[in-house]
Parts: sequence; C-alpha cells; structure tokens
Amino acid sequence: MIARVLDPSEWGKLEVTGNEPMHAYVPEEKMSVVVVEDEGAIVGTITIMQVTHLESAWISPSYRGNAGVVSKLLKATFEESRKVSGGWVMCQSTSDSWSDILKRLGGVKIPVETFIIGKG
Repeated sequence: MIARVLDPSEWGKLEVTGNEPMHAYVPEEKMSVVVVEDEGAIVGTITIMQVTHLESAWISPSYRGNAGVVSKLLKATFEESRKVSGGWVMCQSTSDSWSDILKRLGGVKIPVETFIIGKG
C-alpha cells in the first residue's frame, strides 16, 4: 500500500468513492486529494481544500427580525465573498431562524458535524 497526493488529471478515479462533490466548487489550485492505494486501487481518500467560510454571524437582539439589517448584511457579505471564492461560501447555522434564511438563499444542507483539529 502507498499513500500519495492524487494528480488532478486522476480525480476521475474518485467517482468510485463518492468523495468528489466539492470538486465542482473549489478551484483545482485550492485543493489536494490524498489517497491510499493497494495495487493501484484507491482504498482510502481525504480531500484537503481551502474554502470561504462564513463565521460568527450576529445581529443585535433589538434588530433581530429586521429584514433590512439581514438583507444589507447578506448583500455586502456575498459581494465580498465573490472576490475570494467565485461566489459560493460555506456557512453553519446554530438556529432555526438562520437555517431558514440560508435555505431561502438557496443554501443546501450538508449532513456533517464540524470539528477543529490543531491549534486550540
């Protein structure tokens, strides 16, 4: 068995793993795919990618529910994110109301738990 970084020309091999959904969003230069192969067959893989992630959304309690604040905040956020991400971002939600807003914006829920590994 060997572990190696898969060349982008070989990313088609990942179809058998179902591990390629983000490849349509993340530019090739911001992604690496590490694989373990046994006699040429992929037996394990992890994708390393740089993504634009929205974090720490907050609205003053006295302005929550104010569509103008939400609209202006999101419009400015997405304008800025287009500069660094090509127009898409990842965002987490910790409330039903924020989840509803993200869904109305066309957000697609992905079934994951989030962990931080490393410094901390």
